Amino acid sequence: MRRELSCNAPESATSYKKSFQEAIKNLVEGGATSLRKSQVRYKRNFDKRVKLISTAVTGDWVYITREQPNRDGCGIARRHKLQAKPKVYTVFLLMRTTQ
Repeated sequence: MRRELSCNAPESATSYKKSFQEAIKNLVEGGATSLRKSQVRYKRNFDKRVKLISTAVTGDWVYITREQPNRDGCGIARRHKLQAKPKVYTVFLLMRTTQ
């Protein structure tokens, strides 16, 4: 949807400024409407492709990992993606779930 500014020259600079600002405002509102429609379409298409994965249930065997803290003691340490191997303790039997 393309809107063009009118070529009719107003009689004063203030009226031209007001008409120009109104035209820009209409263009911004039109763009926002278009973006909202696109976002709804993107979400609908994404939701069609997403497959639900099964979560762990009681009796499943799970791996437990430990996150490495930063040097200051808060957050996760940043490392290169090839060096970022999580420390896995061992396999545990899941006894109880919260869900």
